[in-house]
Amino acid sequence: MGIPHASWLEHWLEPVIPPHAANPEVAPSLEWVLMGLSVVGAAFGILLAFRIYSDLKRAEALKVRFQWLHTLLENKWYVDEIYENLFVRSVQSLSTMIWKHFDVAVIDRIVIGFGRLSSWTGSTVRVIQTGSTQVYAFMILLGAVVTLGYLIYGLA
Repeated sequence: MGIPHASWLEHWLEPVIPPHAANPEVAPSLEWVLMGLSVVGAAFGILLAFRIYSDLKRAEALKVRFQWLHTLLENKWYVDEIYENLFVRSVQSLSTMIWKHFDVAVIDRIVIGFGRLSSWTGSTVRVIQTGSTQVYAFMILLGAVVTLGYLIYGLA
């Protein structure tokens, strides 16, 4: 499937992505050389692994002899630990700082402020909510008088 210039997959995305011109400075035989090196490297690795692990005593002796290499490979080159120290901890400390100094200090105060404003408005307006029809009729009349006064005299 991945043979250069002889694959049905080579042009399958051309209706969506336009083809690009090949680099004229690179010889076409370079693809074949790199493919061959990859196959030879993979075959060498498979044969070496088969040779080492076919005799578990030999594998254990190599583990003891090259303990530092075994530890390095067992811990995956310490990539996770390096990533943790470089990125995860710094992003985590930045996030904690933003949470404590911005979210708690600013956002929470705004949200709590709106809650207090709503509570204060409700307790203030509650005074005119008496349940008495006569008071409501008086409020409507008062509102009509204020509106008519505004329309007639304006605020000039």
